[in-house]
Amino acid sequence: MSNSEDAKKYNEDLDKLLKETKIFTRELFEKFYDAYSYDTPTTHNWLINKLKIIKERLEQGDTLPVENSKITLNKDNFLDWVELEFPGCTDM
Repeated sequence: MSNSEDAKKYNEDLDKLLKETKIFTRELFEKFYDAYSYDTPTTHNWLINKLKIIKERLEQGDTLPVENSKITLNKDNFLDWVELEFPGCTDM
């Protein structure tokens, strides 16, 4: 596979995971934080798109516990959590 095919498959697999996961794992948080800390327009947009997937789930009534935290994400606290963990990424 080419790098672009690998990246496409990675993103498709991650999108599926974000739509189905029962817990926001430390591993997911680290992927998001790596993209956030890289601080380029491309990684910022990637992070926003992944956060949108979670936001859409929560708006449908899902909840998502955050691993190693007492927080359970829901439609009412999600944007506050995003602003706390990923400042500037609530523009979704």
